[in-house]
Amino acid sequence: MTVAEKAKQLYVNCENTNPNENTLLAYGLKEKGFDFYGHLVMGLLVNRYATGKVTDWAPLNKETFTVFNNEDWTNTKRTLYKLEKKGYVETKFENNQNFVRLLDNDFIFDEKTYRR
Repeated sequence: MTVAEKAKQLYVNCENTNPNENTLLAYGLKEKGFDFYGHLVMGLLVNRYATGKVTDWAPLNKETFTVFNNEDWTNTKRTLYKLEKKGYVETKFENNQNFVRLLDNDFIFDEKTYRR
């Protein structure tokens, strides 16, 4: 099963939530030392895969994460760095562009991670 298929299945497992209308927040990251940005960034990445906007590598830019100001962008990049160190995402720099993708991790695709 691909990461995109797992993301779609996660939305089904979370009370058949529609990824085109809702974004799941990864509240379980709080126990791993992440703040609200961790919940949001992980939720947005999973949502991009579930909706088919991303199939493998996502551009690491403000549009991908719906960021409108520099403070939020700084916090988003900080969070992605922490997520990469914990083994939840992978980043690369190619053709003068940064990219990010979810790694196939049981914690990311466990519906318990998205419950309060």
